[in-house]
Amino acid sequence: MPDEPAIRVLSRSKKAAARGVGGAPRGGPGEPSRPDGSLAYKQKFFHLHVPDTADESGADGMRVDRQGRLYVATRMGIQVCDQPGRVNAIIPTPNGRIANLCFGGPNFDIIYATCGDRVYRRKVKTQGVNAYQSPTKPPRPSL
Repeated sequence: MPDEPAIRVLSRSKKAAARGVGGAPRGGPGEPSRPDGSLAYKQKFFHLHVPDTADESGADGMRVDRQGRLYVATRMGIQVCDQPGRVNAIIPTPNGRIANLCFGGPNFDIIYATCGDRVYRRKVKTQGVNAYQSPTKPPRPSL
C-alpha cells in the first residue's frame, strides 16, 4: 500500500515483535517462525565480552567498517568484531559505558563515541560505512 509507512509499530507483544515490515508475518525462507509468533532456530552471530559484574554486555549503538567489522558500544567499551563474529579488540573508555558511536571526519576514519555527558573521538586505520553511501562489498572473511 503506497500511502502506508514502511514500518509501523502494531503492539509491544511478543507476537508483534516477530512480525516483519508493515505487520506482515515473518516466516519466509530466512525467518521461520513458530505458531506463537516467536522466531525459530535462533543463533548468536557475535559473542560479546561481558564484565564480571554484569549479566549482559549492554550492547547499544553499532556501526560497520568497509572491511565488514562490527563496532558495538558496550559496557566494556567499543568491541570490534570480525566477520566470523569474534571480538578482535576492545577500545576502552575513560569514564564508563558508551551509549552510541559513529564514523566521521572527511574520510570517515574517526570514531565518535558518546559516553556519559561527553563525546570522545579516536582516529582508526579503517573507514566506516554510512547508510547514505553507495554499498560496498567487504573482502571475504578470513578464519
